[in-house]
Amino acid sequence: MSVGKYKLKAERRHPWPRASGSRFLMVTFQIAGYLTEFTGGDAEIKLDAMPSSVGEALGQLWNRYVGLRDRVVTEQGEVRPHVNIFLNSQVVRRDQVLQTEINGDAEICIMPAVSGGAGPHS
Repeated sequence: MSVGKYKLKAERRHPWPRASGSRFLMVTFQIAGYLTEFTGGDAEIKLDAMPSSVGEALGQLWNRYVGLRDRVVTEQGEVRPHVNIFLNSQVVRRDQVLQTEINGDAEICIMPAVSGGAGPHS
């Protein structure tokens, strides 16, 4: 599978999730705003496979929720300007987020950007 210029590996199948010491590792997605319309209303999604990058994790998420992909990335596979993706509560530059490595437990938050609002009142 590929996302624009990034090649994503097919979901890896392990007899058990990768572990660190005696702890199993996982990725949890937090889906915000209107995007939950494309996840069957799920705002939190856990993956039992351990992807090596944010792009690979998103590929696995899109295998489960096909309609979500086009709301997060463009046809060229770039993160849409009105979508923010955070890794472990840290802002990651839009042009680097897909190739950002995941090491250990990870939380990926996909959030539509917020803009607009009322101007000053006189």
